[in-house]
Amino acid sequence: MHSQTNLAGTPIVPDLLQALLDKSSDAMFVKDCSGRYVFCNAAGARYVGKLLNQILGHDDRVLFDEASAKSIMAQDQRIQTTGMSEVEFRYAQVGGVDRYFQVSKSVYRDSSGEIRGVLGIASDITERTLAEEQLAEDVKNRMAAEQKLHETVRQLKSIYEAVNDVIY
Repeated sequence: MHSQTNLAGTPIVPDLLQALLDKSSDAMFVKDCSGRYVFCNAAGARYVGKLLNQILGHDDRVLFDEASAKSIMAQDQRIQTTGMSEVEFRYAQVGGVDRYFQVSKSVYRDSSGEIRGVLGIASDITERTLAEEQLAEDVKNRMAAEQKLHETVRQLKSIYEAVNDVIY
């Protein structure tokens, strides 16, 4: 495992912290004020299907389709302008597979408080999202079945009353 370094060759993240970040299943990243990635952990590289050297020093246009990159970069600029954190739910195809992510971003400030870019964490919530969609579909189907059952009971009650009227 290698620590990522800045342009001067100084490690950005000490090895121990780097090991911890790389064991996370969540993507973690830092971008400079121009939108170039200055840090990305192993999960982040996996999420976009790239090697770290294909990510670091580049902006979102080399990682995502044009529309997604434009949207992401606009959000990053908004965060830097307002200083406000944002959370969004984003759909993406990763390696040809549909995935859903919860992305949390905030400004990255240096020790003097100057904004130096954006940092973020992206969590793959695909399984949870699909389970929620399945649950919603199951609830919809159950409600339809209950409605049909109530209608059948109503019809049977009408038949019973009609037969009862004929007999008595």
